Amino acid sequence: MRVLVKDQSTLAENGIYIVKAGASWIRALDVDTWGELISAYVFVEEGTTNKDTGWVCTVNAGGTLGVTDITWTQFNGSGTIS
Repeated sequence: MRVLVKDQSTLAENGIYIVKAGASWIRALDVDTWGELISAYVFVEEGTTNKDTGWVCTVNAGGTLGVTDITWTQFNGSGTIS
């Protein structure tokens, strides 16, 4: 299962992860480098708060994965954007 992590207190930890048992989640292979995050977008299909929403990563070139802040901004959603 893939999960969008977008609200970490340490923004450099945000990203798309593959769920594993315990605390051993790993970054999804298609977004595990800085260059792959630039303009990346994802649709969230399930969840309590962000179900049926779309998100775009707003980072710029030149960052370092695990060091530079990673931010996600909602760009669509079933009546959830005002």
